[in-house]
Amino acid sequence: MTDLNDRLDVYASDTIKSTSIPFAHVDSTSTSTVFTATVPGITKLEDGVLCYIRNNVVTSASGCTLNINGLGAKPMYATTANSSIITT
Repeated sequence: MTDLNDRLDVYASDTIKSTSIPFAHVDSTSTSTVFTATVPGITKLEDGVLCYIRNNVVTSASGCTLNINGLGAKPMYATTANSSIITT
């Protein structure tokens, strides 16, 4: 499974870079409810900021937050009941 994950990372990274959307991984210091990420080029969080963050931390916990570049933790919400897409 690691090989597949590595190939997906390369594909996502190459695809995202070609469209100028910043790409990052959740930092290794993340927990099951507090996710942190370092995303190049993001200096403030405001409407319209877009980035792709790959999460390797498995959780089913509610009340999760995401803190990008130390700009403050924001709550994450699933966009649909059965979705793996998360928005803040």
